[in-house]
Amino acid sequence: MTEHTPGPWQVQNGINVVGADEYIVARGGYEGPIAHGEANARLIASAPALLEAAQATVDAEMLDDLAIARAQLRAAIKEATA
Repeated sequence: MTEHTPGPWQVQNGINVVGADEYIVARGGYEGPIAHGEANARLIASAPALLEAAQATVDAEMLDDLAIARAQLRAAIKEATA
């Protein structure tokens, strides 16, 4: 698997996304409504949390693990859509 920029990722200046190392992961440049660019940036910024939650869900072996993973997934979805 290819390594990606470490999370968490955060939206900076409205539409740029920066990683934990403060390097830009994705740069704004969307040519549509600003709200769409900001929503896209939030989705991109939530990618590490979504990946981690998806992996935890797939790896869950017990119901308790699955409940924790589902809570992680809900939080990541909320981050992506807030």
